[in-house]
Amino acid sequence: MIRYTILFAILLFTNCRNRATTKTIFESDKIDTAVTGLHESRKFVLKKHLINADFNYKQLNNIDAHIKSAVVTKNLISIFEPEQGKYNYYQFIATFKGENLTFPGEEGDSVKTFHDILIIKANQNNTILDAYSYTLEWGEMPLQYDVLKSAAKGIQLEDGLDISKLKFKRTYNSLGYDTEMVNEEGTISFKL
Repeated sequence: MIRYTILFAILLFTNCRNRATTKTIFESDKIDTAVTGLHESRKFVLKKHLINADFNYKQLNNIDAHIKSAVVTKNLISIFEPEQGKYNYYQFIATFKGENLTFPGEEGDSVKTFHDILIIKANQNNTILDAYSYTLEWGEMPLQYDVLKSAAKGIQLEDGLDISKLKFKRTYNSLGYDTEMVNEEGTISFKL
């Protein structure tokens, strides 16, 4: 019995030592005042960089099931937060002017400020392994329709990267065929 207890303790200690904790390298809560204009290329500004992290795929692949209260930006951002893992995690936000969906007879401005979140998982060499994008103000159900996933492989993450190279596709398709490619435009910026 003592032999098994010692073996269990060694395995537990080894497993805990090999599992590095998530560490924040950079985080900014600064609000981006440089709003991209209507029909201009968006600028994705770095908001967060963590190491020993990974995507929470359970939430990303079923966003509608993980909204526990009102669909507001604050509740949606939590879905894109990382969990413990072994990768570099980057979070970018693009603030831009866009056209708001308005129906005939509705009052209000048709141009509104929107925020796109872009999360990137990269290896230690900063080769992009996975990426997701979402418009935080998306209000139509299912919310999953606007969750975009990168189909690109082997792209190096760098300042000024054109996000169209990430080849985003929708993660939701009610018709059952291959999801459509979405032409996302903008550049990544590591500078505030």
